[in-house]
Amino acid sequence: MLEGILEMDESYIGGRPRKRGVKIDPSVANLSTVTTVKPKRGRGTDKIAVVGIVERGGKVVTKVMDSLTSRDMLGMLRKYVATDKSVMMTDEFRSYKKFDDYLQHLTVNHTEKEYVKDGTNHTNTI
Repeated sequence: MLEGILEMDESYIGGRPRKRGVKIDPSVANLSTVTTVKPKRGRGTDKIAVVGIVERGGKVVTKVMDSLTSRDMLGMLRKYVATDKSVMMTDEFRSYKKFDDYLQHLTVNHTEKEYVKDGTNHTNTI
């Protein structure tokens, strides 16, 4: 079980879709490969979601997730975290809101360009 100061965050794994078997010379402009639509990033993408929890100065647990619901996140929390001995740091993703009922839960607000709060509250380690 992880304990102490913990950080939890989700990420999406996978590169840009590419045509297989087609060699493209990067020095030659090719208008047929130019697109005005960028692939979706973050939540809502077709990429694979991976959630990680890190114990500062210690162990890491990662898990591939089918969905990022509150139920799924709480399941991971309850399986891997000693809630009576831990403080959890996350961003303000709504699936983390119920963590408040289980342990001390601190957040940073990335949409407000807040990445570190009070010098120690961040998710930069994970």
